[in-house]
This record gives sequence, structure tokens and C-alpha cells, in this order.
Amino acid sequence: MRFKAHLKSIDWATLEQTSIRSLVQTLASCTEQHILVTDNDGNTLRGLISASDVARALHLDVDLNLPVSFRLVNNAIHILDKHAA
Repeated sequence: MRFKAHLKSIDWATLEQTSIRSLVQTLASCTEQHILVTDNDGNTLRGLISASDVARALHLDVDLNLPVSFRLVNNAIHILDKHAA
């Protein structure tokens, strides 16, 4: 269990206007595996974003048997970008 003040979250309205790439770049410094999606100034839980779900949806070359952080997802995207260039 963690205190609410220690949990990372993103507001639903902000998330609606954010691309996956921007979200992952913003969370690149985050070593967490999940981020909460909240509404009403953080008082209502709307959902949860999992770094492993993002990696899976983007078909990234990430070992999903290990803990997957947003930093790891961001690094995998940068590797793809280098290979595509």
C-alpha cells in the first residue's frame, strides 16, 4: 500500500489530448510499471495504464516476463526510431 500523495497519476482530460509517444516520453523518468488515470482533480479513478500493456500494444521488443517500466518502453521506442531512420 502507498499513500495517495505518492502515487503517480495523469488527468483524463490531459490524456485525451496526448499521443502515446508524448505520454511515454513524459513518463520516461518514471520507473513505475503503472500510472493512474484520474478525473475531478484527482479525486475519481478513471483507470490505469500499464507500461507492459503499452509495450504489448506497440509490439515492442521487450521481455514482458520481467517488470516493464515506462522508462524501458521509452528506450525501446528510441531503438525502433534509430532502426527506422
